[in-house]
Formats: sequence, structure tokens, C-alpha cells
Amino acid sequence: MFVGKSRSKLLKLVNQLVHQYEDILCVTIGAIPFILLQNLDDIEAILRNPQLIDKAGDYRFLQEWLGTGLLT
Repeated sequence: MFVGKSRSKLLKLVNQLVHQYEDILCVTIGAIPFILLQNLDDIEAILRNPQLIDKAGDYRFLQEWLGTGLLT
């Protein structure tokens, strides 16, 4: 569905999908799921909850290697 599309066409397609499926849309690119939200109350609830804000596994790998600091 997304392969071979320009960035502008891809963004238009994602925008259409978000409007078609209401407020929440899950898109998987490769093995990584992305949750797309358009309701500001939902976005605020997620961003204000410290339990839902966590760095990706890549950061944990780097943190073991570089320690806690400016990069991690």
C-alpha cells in the first residue's frame, strides 16, 4: 500500500486513513507499529502520563554502552 509512493502522496494517504478510521489508527511499518492520534485530549492524556512515556529499546542499548548522559 505504501511502497513506491512519494512523501506527499504517503502523507495524503495517511491523512485519509486517519479521517476514515476516526481518532486512532495503527500503522505498521516493517515490524514497528505506529499509533496515529488526532484527538487532542487523547494526545494530552498520553503525554502527561509518565508511565506511557518511555524511551525505545535503542536507548537502553546505548545507555548500557554510554551510560546516562546527554546522548541518552
